[in-house]
Amino acid sequence: MGQQQLLLVILGILIVGIAISAALGLFGAEEVEQNKEAMRHDILNISIYAKRYYLRPVTMGGGSRSFVGFTIPTKLLSTANGSYSVSVATKTDVTFVGISANHPANTITVVLNDRGKLTNYTYTGDFQ
Repeated sequence: MGQQQLLLVILGILIVGIAISAALGLFGAEEVEQNKEAMRHDILNISIYAKRYYLRPVTMGGGSRSFVGFTIPTKLLSTANGSYSVSVATKTDVTFVGISANHPANTITVVLNDRGKLTNYTYTGDFQ
């Protein structure tokens, strides 16, 4: 009877250990997904500033139907979610790159076109 009880205790400890391990794995995956969504939201906010710049005339501090000269507002360059940069490829397209603050290998690259649509999402690292 003593060996059976010892075997059941060991089996119970193993089951609890596996359950804890699985829970930690799920928690880590959820953290990555939340960071990805938060960064997508930050990029959406930045794209609103870019579109506003695109539509405004030069006399009002805009680009007059061009993204050339657009810069990300200082308060949005780096957030708790990540850091962001902008690259103006043409007058009608601008590319945003976001690097995760939690895991720098995780990045998001997205293009904003002249119609105000975010396209060509590219993910690296755990964001894939």
